[in-house]
Amino acid sequence: MDEKYILHTVKSVDEKYVIHTVKNAMQLLQLFTNNSPEWSLTELAKEKSLNISHTQRLINTLTAYGYLEKNPISKKYRLGLAIVRLSGVLTTTMEIYKEARPVLLKLLEKYNENIHIGILEETNVLEQYLLFQVVNVLKYYYQRKRNPAYCTGCGKVLLAYKSAPIQQELLRKIHDNGFEQFGSKTVQTIEELKKDLDIIVKKGYSVSTDELSDGLTSIAAPILDFSESVIAAISITGPSNKVTTLNHINDLVKYSKMISEKLGYIKRSER
Repeated sequence: MDEKYILHTVKSVDEKYVIHTVKNAMQLLQLFTNNSPEWSLTELAKEKSLNISHTQRLINTLTAYGYLEKNPISKKYRLGLAIVRLSGVLTTTMEIYKEARPVLLKLLEKYNENIHIGILEETNVLEQYLLFQVVNVLKYYYQRKRNPAYCTGCGKVLLAYKSAPIQQELLRKIHDNGFEQFGSKTVQTIEELKKDLDIIVKKGYSVSTDELSDGLTSIAAPILDFSESVIAAISITGPSNKVTTLNHINDLVKYSKMISEKLGYIKRSER
């Protein structure tokens, strides 16, 4: 990202809402660039005019959470894998939006219902893009919306296609956090959720009714990349008396495959 943009964004924040310890930590991270990829404790403290003990505490915290790591040879600090992971999420998500948007607009124009793209964040699904149509005028807007994965179409699809060890760990976390009753049919046990996930894998799509909200149905299908990994899901969501036809399912599955192919997915039979 452009360094000028970062600095402008920081300066635009009202200082009375800034937590200065967090601000100092962010400013330390901004020092790591292609030209200066490694810094010692003393160099960081001097560059930001901070005392050594405070800088050490900041570095210890950033290192504990994986945002920094210590080079065992130079003994200096460099960006950690947490930064790489976040960067990968951003890059992947932006690529998905780029390829998915024209396809999703076709769904929107045909059905005039909400269309979502979802990615998994631990046990939640983050629906990054919401499109809708009002009074025959096509409109769409960007919106972040986070819900528990166990009660949404996109969330269940993303859980269903995780590898067995990862899925087991996510289900354990969901169990530990407990199930919240959002709709009359929200799953309430891990056994019930696991049964739903197995059905999704067999069918290749998910249908969730009265789970996030009564009277609402969400049909979702997976998006795969070149490695055959499910990296996102798309869904069409609307009133249960409208989003129930086989056409909704067939079109959503068809369009999810189109997006997957744009992202490099090739069916084994075609290789």
